[in-house]
Amino acid sequence: MNATIAPRLAEIVGAENVTDDPNQLALFSADFSEQPVIPAGLVVTPKRTKQIPTLMRVCNELAVPVTVRGGGMSYTQAHVPKVKGTVILDMSGLNRVVDLNITDMHLTVETGITWMEIERALEGSGLHLPFGGTFSGERATVGGGLGNNCSGHKSGQAVDYLIGLEVVLADGRTIQTGGRATGRPVQTIREYGPDLTGLFIHDAGTFGIKTLATFKLERRPGGSEFACFGFNDTDQMIEALVQLCRQGIATENAAFSEYHNKLLASQPKPTQDEMTAMTRAVRHMAPTRWHGWRYLMSMARPGGLRFLANWKHSLSIAVDGATPGIARKQIRAVKALMRSLGGTALPPTLPIVYRADPFQPVERLIVGGDERNCAFPTNRLTTLGNAHELYRVADSFFAENRVFMEAHGLAHTIIFKCVHNDTFGIEPIIYWRDAMNPLRAHVVTSSRRDELLSIRANPESRNAALDLRHRLVQRLNTIPGAHYQIGKYYPYMDDLVSDDQRDWMKKMKSFLDPTGILNPGGLGIEKGMQ
Repeated sequence: MNATIAPRLAEIVGAENVTDDPNQLALFSADFSEQPVIPAGLVVTPKRTKQIPTLMRVCNELAVPVTVRGGGMSYTQAHVPKVKGTVILDMSGLNRVVDLNITDMHLTVETGITWMEIERALEGSGLHLPFGGTFSGERATVGGGLGNNCSGHKSGQAVDYLIGLEVVLADGRTIQTGGRATGRPVQTIREYGPDLTGLFIHDAGTFGIKTLATFKLERRPGGSEFACFGFNDTDQMIEALVQLCRQGIATENAAFSEYHNKLLASQPKPTQDEMTAMTRAVRHMAPTRWHGWRYLMSMARPGGLRFLANWKHSLSIAVDGATPGIARKQIRAVKALMRSLGGTALPPTLPIVYRADPFQPVERLIVGGDERNCAFPTNRLTTLGNAHELYRVADSFFAENRVFMEAHGLAHTIIFKCVHNDTFGIEPIIYWRDAMNPLRAHVVTSSRRDELLSIRANPESRNAALDLRHRLVQRLNTIPGAHYQIGKYYPYMDDLVSDDQRDWMKKMKSFLDPTGILNPGGLGIEKGMQ
């Protein structure tokens, strides 16, 4: 098949942007899920959005399956091929800002742009995207984030600020949605006619290829304040998060467990260059020079982050206000609430650092802090009223499997976060020692690279981790809720309310993708498609 399709695709994007190199195929076909992989047949990197309809017409004509890869940060097989001979569209070449309109406060970007690149593009404009990007935003892209309804830094989810999309369907048809859809587009209004934009959100890249996205922007906050609290009682910490969200006064929050607290506490003293870079970043993000110095003074501690080792949980909070006075008033309310729920005030180092430098190297997210170098997360979201029960289910699951985990060298931790003011989420992470797959090896850039790449394959622990994760998902799914990043891993189709709902989903897929070539298996819709 490659001999037939490769020359035709090369005519569209250039021969230098089409590869069947085995190393590249292995890299682009992998994700962090550690599930078995069928390597792609080709990787194609378009450089202009107008090339994608032509590419898809050729693939559709030859019935060649296609998946779309943004930054490759999936842990649910979102872009991983499930069919032999799949073409992977690498969107990294489509990373331009198409339009930044300061007057009307909107931004249009190609969807291969990363969240970090958006942040940099808006510097000096006085505007920002209130959704600040994913934690992996150094590499994660807008298109991948929208396909997985991402959450992360700052406020809410990416879709909350989305005005409209340009989408290329599997047969090459191009449609515009939301504020982009009319002959005289108003790119500050999404709700004009049926909300077709939503059809392509959290679709795991299964309904269409997002090529352009338009977001509404807001003025940067006039003031920001930060706080951090320690908890040794998990129920108190969860209640603190729940009540914080019900009051709606915090812009962002995240709670770490003992594993990450000890990992952060054990970090070596920053080098002089690292200290200089962080000082510059903190001063840059501060609304005034005085605020910058105040943030730096509140962070400064002789022992660095060693104070975190004393706590089972650390809860970091950021508050933004239209003015510094409003932000100070809100943070006082936050502190009073946290104290009333058993929290102990800690230096606000973590929330300040994560606001100043939100896009940490991906290596820090996927490499364990001890000999267990490999990791993958899962997630579950539920209502605030179910928050305690969701944690109890997860905690009891790991307690029941303690002997199994010890026998196979597995460890775990749980991260807690509230999205919006009405949704509570946990992200359990499982760690084990193993050889790094091509994607993991690719993102490792630190001084530990040689050490990490020398670790031998450990299929016994890997298979145990895969089994544990699968059973964990089954257990968490007993609590009403949902998942982010459905991909091909979470049982979305099985979760639907009825056979009628499943049939509707299959028919919608057939309408948008009659030959079924776009991301086969995404959302689990391959069942019954043939």
